[in-house]
Amino acid sequence: PIANALIQVSGEVSGSAQTGPDGRYEIAFSHGGSITASASVTGFVTATGTGSLVLGRATLFSPALLPEGNTLPQVAVAMAEIVSARDDAP
Repeated sequence: PIANALIQVSGEVSGSAQTGPDGRYEIAFSHGGSITASASVTGFVTATGTGSLVLGRATLFSPALLPEGNTLPQVAVAMAEIVSARDDAP
């Protein structure tokens, strides 16, 4: 886990947080919309992603930060679990 990383959200809503000792953060919003999220900390390459916030649902932004000077990967993977809004069942 990376502590003290700055998480910034901008777009239709905005906010920021710093990760705790366990690398975790949480930012609550009163409405949803399209966003861009970034994670940055000294010594690592900033990671950025885009997505949508939906009220009543969690949007996961949990990037693996690469130490500065490393070559960025040439592929990306998208994965998720789709659940029912009614009962969180897959």
